[in-house]
Amino acid sequence: MVEDRDNLFYRPDLHPYREYGSEAVIPKAPPPVNPDVPEVPDRAKELIDDFEQVIDIITAAPKGVDIIVPSIRKLIRRLEVAFPNGYYEEEPKKETVTPDSDSHPRKLSGIGTNVYKIDKKMGNLPNLFPAPTNIVINVVKPRSIVDIAVDKYRKDTIDLQKYYLNQLQTALQAYFHQMMMIMAETNLPSIDNLSMDYDGKAVKIPAGQNLEHLHDYIVRSQVIREQKTRLFKKTHNVDQTVMHMRYWHVSEKERERYYTEKYGGSASYLDSEANSILRNSRSQYDKQYAQSLYDMYKYLNSSVIVIKDILDMSLNESKAKGQLLNKGVDIFAVTEKKVNVNDAASGGAGDSSNGLKNVQTVDDKSKSTTTTSTSTNSDQTKEKSKQAADSISKKTGSN
Repeated sequence: MVEDRDNLFYRPDLHPYREYGSEAVIPKAPPPVNPDVPEVPDRAKELIDDFEQVIDIITAAPKGVDIIVPSIRKLIRRLEVAFPNGYYEEEPKKETVTPDSDSHPRKLSGIGTNVYKIDKKMGNLPNLFPAPTNIVINVVKPRSIVDIAVDKYRKDTIDLQKYYLNQLQTALQAYFHQMMMIMAETNLPSIDNLSMDYDGKAVKIPAGQNLEHLHDYIVRSQVIREQKTRLFKKTHNVDQTVMHMRYWHVSEKERERYYTEKYGGSASYLDSEANSILRNSRSQYDKQYAQSLYDMYKYLNSSVIVIKDILDMSLNESKAKGQLLNKGVDIFAVTEKKVNVNDAASGGAGDSSNGLKNVQTVDDKSKSTTTTSTSTNSDQTKEKSKQAADSISKKTGSN
């Protein structure tokens, strides 16, 4: 190396030194496997689990909200029937198509190994593709209209119930979050203590503390909330839920049935008119399906709106109760109900006892009459038998 440096025309070698040696034995390790393979979630199963959690939470909500529990059970049942194997949103299957029929396509040659021929017709430009190559093409089979309609219904079912679930979770989360804050300030052990009925006649508000408006608000809000709950029971019961679900499901089945039929030929006038009727029927049931889906959305969304109103009114009542409780007011006071026994009622009871006694005396009389008649009959029988014996003795004596 020193001699080379002393040379006037010395040029160092800039290539890396790649001669490495090692006496260690390195085993061949298997190719790494990714342990965290993302699993495709089952959206139907997730919805069912989330709905079950909502049902458990509703048990702690104020009365009136539990009306939707049977309807949620129907939605869960619909998911179990419509998606017995789950819903994963799988992509359509792709088929690999090659232009040649050979199962083993020829391998492409490396760069720089082909001899490019010059084509005079191309202006003395080299031909970049000297030999045909096997190009793999991924072809997606077109789906039928029926499959598209069924997938649309399945997707709409998942999306609509997911929207309904999110709205319920948002309303319940906002309610219980603020209720926990009220319980922390009032030191109450249970949330039911704030959801109890407020007896406006029994609770006494001390004068001079400016608490009458809270008392009046609780009484007035309870009445309005009770009326909303009664209306909610009539408009959003389980029968109404099943009716909307059936209307939507029947519309989907009718649309699927008409899309299964295919257009015929147009050789005659009647053939063309039959195709026109089929086209109008498809369009009609497309509109009916869209309308039934919109009606189902409005029904579920309106139920969430009423539930939010009930929860908000109950929450405001709990806030007013908490403030009264912190001010020393007994919000759990209840009017005692006294049962007064009237003289008429007691007299009626006496008459009934006398009636029983009279019945017993009548029975006793009937028993005594029966025994008397029985004894009389026995005496008559004895007398007759005695007379018969006397007559027989007289006859024997005369003889």
